Amino acid sequence: MRVGPLKLLALDSSVPQQPWGYVDEHQLLWLEEALAREPGAPTLVMLHHLPFPCGIDHMDRQRLRNPDALAAIVARHPQIERGTVRAPAPHSLQVRFAGTLAVCAPGVSHQVALELLPDGPAHFVLEPPGFVLYRWHPAQGMVTHQCAIGDYSGPWPFYDHNGLID
Repeated sequence: MRVGPLKLLALDSSVPQQPWGYVDEHQLLWLEEALAREPGAPTLVMLHHLPFPCGIDHMDRQRLRNPDALAAIVARHPQIERGTVRAPAPHSLQVRFAGTLAVCAPGVSHQVALELLPDGPAHFVLEPPGFVLYRWHPAQGMVTHQCAIGDYSGPWPFYDHNGLID
């Protein structure tokens, strides 16, 4: 799929009746071919399961089972501007993955509790929901904005007729 100059490629990493993810050989071949067709097109690759450990024990047990196969393809294609993961997340997180930046967006209902101890409890918290918004510009590349969902007071001006007011 294309949105302006951006190419969007999504993989279904879900496995029926399992909490962990997997991307099969057919999907990996499709991804490789789609990336090879337009090596100059800025691309966003999306999937559900984390292909990297995040440090939250119960989440790390549910991640993608074959991340090395995905990483090998991603590493060969520098046109990948971002890898976006929409897994249950503690909040927004970012990590280098196979030569690109992988971004995990916050959830729109609840977040996984940030518990970094081994065997920490699997809990959720009602932090503000959110999403990420990408802006791509040919001279700048990709910028990721983390946006909170909710009603907040403002906007308030930084300046008035006398100058800076904050």
